[in-house]
Amino acid sequence: SDVQFQDSLLNVLRDSLTNANSQVRLCTLQLFHAALQHSDRSTLSSKILPALITLASDDDVTVRIATIAVFGSIIVHCSELDILERVYSQFQMFDSDPKFRDEYHTHVEMIKTFTHIAPHVESKFQEDFILPYLAATASQNNQQQRETKRLETAIYLFEAYSALSCCFHSVESLQNSFLPGLYCLRSDFAQLRPDHVAVIDSITKDLENKLELNRPDGSTLIGNFSSTFNQENLRGRMLNQFSNLRDSTARITRFMKKK
Repeated sequence: SDVQFQDSLLNVLRDSLTNANSQVRLCTLQLFHAALQHSDRSTLSSKILPALITLASDDDVTVRIATIAVFGSIIVHCSELDILERVYSQFQMFDSDPKFRDEYHTHVEMIKTFTHIAPHVESKFQEDFILPYLAATASQNNQQQRETKRLETAIYLFEAYSALSCCFHSVESLQNSFLPGLYCLRSDFAQLRPDHVAVIDSITKDLENKLELNRPDGSTLIGNFSSTFNQENLRGRMLNQFSNLRDSTARITRFMKKK
């Protein structure tokens, strides 16, 4: 039957997770990705997701980076809270590894994935992780010495912020994450792509107006965010939000490696 065939296929794929050839592991990841949309909740939770978590800690950075988009696909196609929490935890674990986090291609893949999933993700994940991550990345990109990388990252950030600007955001997330990130992005485009500045200014102005209208204390918008805006503070908030999910995710990874 189709179910038996799927089970057999997934078992074969699971056996390939520890193959010595990184290209085999990369192909295995792609096949797990293809199986996502055709799997029920039980299969996704017990077989596919643990395998993806194992590949997310692969020794080959190319394999690890390739898992980012697959985790994004789960968010788009799955509505089960327990599965989504494990995926959110995995994104947090990506960011808690400084060596992997600071890899240029990791930034690019994370930003592209967040652009794709922005309309589908829960607002809590947007505010607790995506927006702080983008703001920290935008701030870091201001210091990028290689102009080509700085511009490419800025363009991907611009696409992400454009997608997120259509979503609802709380006053706190606008003030602490969204607007500071846009201010950093504007700095990049003012130097590298002045023709984009007007669009960024338009998005920024719209968000500033929303912030003014919805501030509960009725006070005015703080003009200078730089005194309180800090990359590590943003990452600290992300780590605190997801720390309760780390242990369970790590146990799943160790189990799959033993298998």
